[in-house]
Amino acid sequence: MKTISRIMAASALVAVAGCGKLPGASLGGTFLVEPFLGLGIPTSGFSSPGQTYSAALAREYQSLARIAAKEDVNWIDASAYMRKGYAALRGESIQPWEPATLGLSGEADSVYQRVVSTINANAGRNPVACARALALYDNYVEELSEGAHSCTDPAVVLAELNEQLGACGYAVAPPPPPPPPVVVAPPPPPPVVVAPPPVVVAPPPPVVVEPVVQAPVVVEPYDACSAVTVPGNCTCDGASGNPILTCEKIVTREVVKEIEVPGPEVVREVVREVQIPAPVVAPPPPPPAPVPVAAPQLTAPLNYTIYFGYDRYDLTAEARQVIDEAVAAFRAYAAPFMDIVGHTDSRGSKSYNTRLAQRRADAVAGAVASRGVDRSSLRVSANSELDPAITTGDGVREALNRRVSIQIVQ
Repeated sequence: MKTISRIMAASALVAVAGCGKLPGASLGGTFLVEPFLGLGIPTSGFSSPGQTYSAALAREYQSLARIAAKEDVNWIDASAYMRKGYAALRGESIQPWEPATLGLSGEADSVYQRVVSTINANAGRNPVACARALALYDNYVEELSEGAHSCTDPAVVLAELNEQLGACGYAVAPPPPPPPPVVVAPPPPPPVVVAPPPVVVAPPPPVVVEPVVQAPVVVEPYDACSAVTVPGNCTCDGASGNPILTCEKIVTREVVKEIEVPGPEVVREVVREVQIPAPVVAPPPPPPAPVPVAAPQLTAPLNYTIYFGYDRYDLTAEARQVIDEAVAAFRAYAAPFMDIVGHTDSRGSKSYNTRLAQRRADAVAGAVASRGVDRSSLRVSANSELDPAITTGDGVREALNRRVSIQIVQ
């Protein structure tokens, strides 16, 4: 059943433009790919740099064949990488594919020349890095020749290839010296302009202005007592601007005379004092007590995850929807910070994966800021492949590890 499925997959790939065009690829070779992928190629114990280089090159082609067969489902191209891997194990001299054999020219020719010259000069000193560079070049021209059907962006593969060429021993030529400075003659001095003698104009005679005498304005003082009601037993003084009341007691005196006959006159005086009480002003009623309002219970999550395609950092429609949800939760919680961390899988070098993880984190941070979140509230960082969601070996593509994690910090 596996053989029939492989024949159907290979036949379908032959009909698609850009697939199955690698030199040495064949339908019959696809039946030998599976045993090649199961080979255990040693990594140490070699007696010469040449053996180290051949074994490293075979491992690189085994990895490319596995990606082509298992991930890209392109068993015909996998057979081309298999043939190169077996040839390396036999100790044969492996040459990179010339661009013309894949219908390429221009920049591909300059990359080919750089790869050939660097590997020929340095394979004995840096065998592992040079083997990695040769395999990456073949992968680069494969993706470049497939055009719109490529599974990986050729620019991404080229960036990793240039990095490995540097490790192999490629030296970048120093920049050309700057051109000599251009000496500009100073401009001629400006002409001497002789100013004409000043014209003296006699000042006009002074104008005598007669002072205007205005009659003083009589200001009547403001009577503050006119704005209040003065009781009959009080006097008001409003000179200070505020009405000041001075009130007297109202005293009623009642005199009762008692006369006894005969005898002297007896007078008994009864005095009653009545004090007019001040008016009582009722205090204003207290304000009503505030009704406590229960705080809304937030149910939005504090963590969000955004996934990316292989070697990509552009945002899909699903990613933008997750960013919208994270921004809404950030505002609902009134949180002070949002941690944005980029991650990659283990495919590629750590330095390249660090840059790719940073690009993914920057893309998410830019989308969050464009939705009105202050940049000072965003803490952006990159963990490369050091914090995987799924633990894998080195050089393994894993979709769940190609992500950016968002955490809302309260």
